[in-house]
Amino acid sequence: MLTVKHTTCHCLHVPRTDGNPDENFAVNVRVARERRGWSQAEFSQKLRDAGLTNFHQTTVSRVEKGERVVRLGEAQVIAATLGTLVDFLTTSPRERHWANMLGDGEQMISAGSIEVSEGIDKVLRGSKYLEFVLERIEDESGEWAKGDGLDTVREAREALLNSSPEQVLREAITAYEIRKDQADVETERWQKLWEEYAVDVEHPEEA
Repeated sequence: MLTVKHTTCHCLHVPRTDGNPDENFAVNVRVARERRGWSQAEFSQKLRDAGLTNFHQTTVSRVEKGERVVRLGEAQVIAATLGTLVDFLTTSPRERHWANMLGDGEQMISAGSIEVSEGIDKVLRGSKYLEFVLERIEDESGEWAKGDGLDTVREAREALLNSSPEQVLREAITAYEIRKDQADVETERWQKLWEEYAVDVEHPEEA
């Protein structure tokens, strides 16, 4: 039977800040850092390793609060450390967050399609293997297949029947319908998250 792995949507608190590039930069740096699971201390260490020797946890905190002016050279190092571009960090964080969420959805679909394709490949290879083995057993050990191995051979033939394109398609559709109902429940949860994150939030304080 084809199965689909449970997928969880990960969202971040993103303020509704559509201000000037400096304000956007401060918010986007925090969001990008949190997406990577780095604390401010860990991020500041990475920045020092990248050449910003005067960046410490307190510096990162001030940057994310918009209290410290960031020079162009520093912004380029910060962006590179976060695996992005300065232009990315100066755009609206809200719109960027939406783009990230859309990208997450596309990745879910892509990953699921790959799993389905790999599952079909395994079914096809397994059916060809069973056909090969059953033919050899009938040719070389017909008596065993009719005696002690009767139940084993019968089970193998049933599995072979279940590997037909029609049966695989039926199981895939059944699995899809089951998961669709579960996905509808997840949609309700995502709606609650969306409403929660639509409200402005303050920058979290870090020790």
